[in-house]
Amino acid sequence: MGMLASESQWLPSKRQALVSGVVCVGIVLALVSTSEGKSRIIGGAHQAANFKALNTILCCLLALIALPFTVYTTTIHSSPTDKILDDLSYSVYLIQWPISIVYGNLYGGIPMTQRLPYFSVFCIITGVVALLAWQFIDKPVMEIRVRYLRRVITVHP
Repeated sequence: MGMLASESQWLPSKRQALVSGVVCVGIVLALVSTSEGKSRIIGGAHQAANFKALNTILCCLLALIALPFTVYTTTIHSSPTDKILDDLSYSVYLIQWPISIVYGNLYGGIPMTQRLPYFSVFCIITGVVALLAWQFIDKPVMEIRVRYLRRVITVHP
């Protein structure tokens, strides 16, 4: 859908984007607030027989509803802080998996309220390790990539 929007040079208005985002978030919150809706969108360990079909349809509908919002936001220039958070999110994504596996193995069997202090520590560890990985691995590699691309790609006016 995004490719079609780009190809047709479709750009929704700010109002359309705002309505799209609010409606999408509203639908998700409404679904998550009920046990039946929550089971349709999240699933869990005990999925209903028709979960995959209904979840697929629901996710496609949500993607269509969110399309004006997502297309509009591609035109907004990011602040330096937003750019750092964007870059950092991938490091968090990569780092959290092994840390969450360790956390689950160590503390998965105890009640949620007793796990919260450990969860907080693991969130901090994830953030610190992700920040270090971004600063010393991702950022230098991205700078090398940009220098390489500037050298090999010629942009014609």
